[in-house]
Parts: sequence; structure tokens; C-alpha cells
Amino acid sequence: MIEPELTADQKQSGKGTEVYEKHIKTRSGIDILSRDFLKKYVSFVKAQKPPELRGDCVDFAAKLYAALRGKAAKADQNKVSVPITVRTLETIIRLATAHAKMRLSREVSSDDI
Repeated sequence: MIEPELTADQKQSGKGTEVYEKHIKTRSGIDILSRDFLKKYVSFVKAQKPPELRGDCVDFAAKLYAALRGKAAKADQNKVSVPITVRTLETIIRLATAHAKMRLSREVSSDDI
């Protein structure tokens, strides 16, 4: 959950601007991340080296793609609204890499896929 935009008074007092003050507990027990923390985190993640895709993850992504293609081929073509193409495989790899990057991992794992 992201907190709403901070008021000028809150910004001047420093509330939510320090990276180490990322968690603010509410009465319901939900963790709230400040916008400033998220901005700093995303900029830090972007500055890191992209994670590498291991060989076993490539095999896992290929098997997943093949299973999706097989399932789409067996399905009624009138009911399938999105074709499964090579772009789907590229998208799976891109999303897995982004997920690993947000976890600050140096390698993409099969859990990311």
C-alpha cells in the first residue's frame, strides 16, 4: 500500500523521506511505503547491473512457452482471444528479469518465471 501524497508540513518535517523509515504501521497493521522511498528504491534498482538468465531458467521458460502453445492449439480457436506467439516468450523473460531485478537478485530464478 502506498501512502497518499505528503503535505508541505510533512515534507518539511522529514516524515517518509528517509530510506530507512520505509515502514509506517497503521492501526490495521498494514505496512505503508512512502512515495519517496519507492522513488529511491526504483532509482537504486535501475542503477544496478541487470540479472543474468541461467540455463535452467531458459529451459523452464521454453517448457512453459511450449505448454502454453500446446494448450492454445488444443483450445477452440473461436474462444482464444490472444494468440501465443514468440513475443509471449520474450515477455515472460522480460517480466522474470524485471522481477529478479526488483528483488535485487543477481540471477533470474525459476520462481521469477
